[in-house]
Amino acid sequence: PLTYTDVTPVAQLFNEYVAFAVRSDSTLKNGRDIIDRLRNDPGAVSFAVAASLGGANHIATVLAMKNAGIDVKKLKFVVFTSGVQSQTAVMGGHVDVAAVPVSGVVAQLAAGRLRVLAVSSARRLGRVMAAVPTWKEQGVDSVFSSWRGVIGPKGMSAAQIAYWESVMARVVEADDWKKDMAANFWESNFMTSVESRKFLKSQYDEYKSVLTEVGLAR
Repeated sequence: PLTYTDVTPVAQLFNEYVAFAVRSDSTLKNGRDIIDRLRNDPGAVSFAVAASLGGANHIATVLAMKNAGIDVKKLKFVVFTSGVQSQTAVMGGHVDVAAVPVSGVVAQLAAGRLRVLAVSSARRLGRVMAAVPTWKEQGVDSVFSSWRGVIGPKGMSAAQIAYWESVMARVVEADDWKKDMAANFWESNFMTSVESRKFLKSQYDEYKSVLTEVGLAR
């Protein structure tokens, strides 16, 4: 029953994107292959997600497939308790595609055990992910970020909000913070409290719509 209106948004900090990975010898070669297979049978490809339906990895998958014209109510999901388990299931051939945070798939991608077919960012990421196309590059108008921010209790005073806004504004400018962002393929997305509230409202509306469509909300 709780929503963003029951807390005080203090600041938004960064975006984390979702990678769609298959085992290295998969017959699925790119994101379009996933879509083409699902056009004939929306349950023909199984997706591993963690740690629950309704979470970021699940929503990222549903939004991409919805924007590709797939009947998302018929998609096949297998839920694991962690992204590591999702990847292990794909490497073992038990599930077709793992939807996992980009930072979590880097080790297996570098080791050649997995291939990443698409990423949910608006533009390509760097380094080991540089060759991975976005969904938009593959004809699917879908961008999704698992954003991170800071909230406080409802009823914070203007002075309290201003103090913590200033703290977070300094944090995101710190060199150590920026190094950690780059190492994990995170994208800075700093917003003030007022901007954060507007952002959370838009996200709430979008998530409620898609989760209602797949029967998880009403």
